[in-house]
Amino acid sequence: MTLVDEAIVSAVFSPQGAIITAVCTFVPIFIYLIYKFSIKEKSFEEVLEEQKRRSLEEELRQKSDKVKKEKKFKRSWAKKKEKVETEPVSEAPQVEEKKEIPHIEIIEPVEVKTPKQKNKKSTNQNAENHVSEKPKKVEVAVVEKQEKKDESDKVKASGKSKADREAEKAKPQSKPTEAIKPKTEVTVEKSSVSTVQAVPVPATSSNKKKKKEHVEKEVAPLTVNKLLSLIKDADLDTEEIQNLIDILLNKQKDASGWTKRNDQLADTKRNLQEREQQLDLELKQNQAVVSKLKDLRDEYNLLKTKHSSLEKSSQEKINKQQQDIQSFTLRLKQVQEQCTAEKEKYSQLEKQVDQKVTAALKSVEEEKVKLEQKLSKIETESRSGVSKTELETIKKSREDLQKVHALLIDQHTQLVGTHKNELKNLNTQLADIKKQFEEVSAKNVVLLKDIQALNDIKTSLELSKKTLEEKLHNEEKRIAELEAQLIQSSGNTNVSQLQAELKSLRIENERLTEQLVSTKERVAGDGQEVIHQNGELNGKPQDSDLLKSLEDKEKQLKEKENLLHRLNEEIENQKKKKIM
Repeated sequence: MTLVDEAIVSAVFSPQGAIITAVCTFVPIFIYLIYKFSIKEKSFEEVLEEQKRRSLEEELRQKSDKVKKEKKFKRSWAKKKEKVETEPVSEAPQVEEKKEIPHIEIIEPVEVKTPKQKNKKSTNQNAENHVSEKPKKVEVAVVEKQEKKDESDKVKASGKSKADREAEKAKPQSKPTEAIKPKTEVTVEKSSVSTVQAVPVPATSSNKKKKKEHVEKEVAPLTVNKLLSLIKDADLDTEEIQNLIDILLNKQKDASGWTKRNDQLADTKRNLQEREQQLDLELKQNQAVVSKLKDLRDEYNLLKTKHSSLEKSSQEKINKQQQDIQSFTLRLKQVQEQCTAEKEKYSQLEKQVDQKVTAALKSVEEEKVKLEQKLSKIETESRSGVSKTELETIKKSREDLQKVHALLIDQHTQLVGTHKNELKNLNTQLADIKKQFEEVSAKNVVLLKDIQALNDIKTSLELSKKTLEEKLHNEEKRIAELEAQLIQSSGNTNVSQLQAELKSLRIENERLTEQLVSTKERVAGDGQEVIHQNGELNGKPQDSDLLKSLEDKEKQLKEKENLLHRLNEEIENQKKKKIM
């Protein structure tokens, strides 16, 4: 260890160093804790919950204050009214005990909350109502009052003792908190109020009658506005509405403006309105169908133009590509012909070179053989005594021949190398031509696929064209059928109108004939009476007037019959038109 390390260790393990390290560790922790717990901010939700809790506590305090005030007021009021309440006697004490028990059983002092305070208020109000109604019921004789007072005192004592016992039972159940103590007091007061209510219950028929009369007086009579509002608010069926209309018609004297119950004209009008509505709907549907057909035709024409332009462009592309393919094939043929010609030339050159080389080799070999023979001769001659000069000449010729042989071999190798280079160039050209041919064939395949796709599109377009034409044909048929239905419905409406007019005219005709018959009978009867009374015909001017009226009515009848005849003819003509 060095001196520096020893100094550091001594400084760390010394008491001063330990204090410093402890301070350095605890001080930031202490500061962090202070920062966390002293400067802790509440969230928005916590603040809202606190505000709600405070508002609820304030409402509970206000309600408790109101309840306390009401209790004080009710206690003072109850003390004043106790004297009046003790006078009537309860004829059924068993019923009183039954009424007291449920009031005590309902008490739950631990779970009393704001809604129960409302219930307390309602019970107190009921008690006040009972207390206010009880003095009205006190109509008993003076002799019976003293006996009833004694009985009521006994019942009160028993009721109070029971209430005290039950309050003592309920106290140990309640918790010793400030918020629950006043609630137990309220329960005891309830029991006391219930006892007060239960004591005076005189059940007599006279009081019931008085109550009924009082209720009948309190019920307000029905007015027109109330009845109208009730009818507006009520959900009525068609039968109930018809019954109401019948009742109102029976009440009303002049019912000429109202519709009859089984009126054929009203039914025909309704049918006509319904048919007109149906016709309007059908016309709207036809218009919608026509608009759809126009849209479909426009779409079809657009698609047709688009596909025709696509077909033209694709055909132009196909023609161009076919021309390119033809040019490439011609070029390939030319290149192949050139290759074959060059191969033939090369083979001929090879043959010529081989022939030349073989001939040169043969000549060289022949010369060699000759020279060897000469050498052998010379050697033999030299042996036999040939001169040295001849030997030298032979050697020189031999060297010359060897040089010629080497030159010929070099020429042969050069020719072979050039031939090989030419072959390589031709092979590279052939490879390039093959690549071009493959590219052209691939393009040709792609073009064929495009042609097939275009043919498929063409077939699909033709199918869609057929389907659209069928739809158009069907829609045209439907339009024609709807037009025929329209014509028939218009004819039916005219026929129904004419039939209704016929019926009305026949009814009028029958009525007029009945009037004619009755008038004739009346005229005959009046004439006989006049003859019997006076022996003379005193009613000549009256008879003339009656005859004129009869003639007029006969003319009207004839006109109506003519009208009927015309209407029948028109109906028959329309039926014939429909059949045609």
